[in-house]
Amino acid sequence: MRPSEDIDIARRRHLRFYVSRKHQRGAPWVRDFATDDLDAALERARSEREFETAVFMEAAAGGFLYWTSKHPEVFNSSVLEIE
Repeated sequence: MRPSEDIDIARRRHLRFYVSRKHQRGAPWVRDFATDDLDAALERARSEREFETAVFMEAAAGGFLYWTSKHPEVFNSSVLEIE
């Protein structure tokens, strides 16, 4: 499943995303890949074979979790509205 409406919003707003991974429970997130294409970020995160992978939306205030492999059917669309 790919959230096409979110991808369209991300393109219109010129948002940046990055993929991070964890090697094990309790480990810190390691930033792996950055892009302005939400679809590419999701594809990259889903292809990783780590303990957990995630897509974060990058903003001036920091990174906001959009998707994680722990809950692959949940998309945090609300982060797309953060300035």
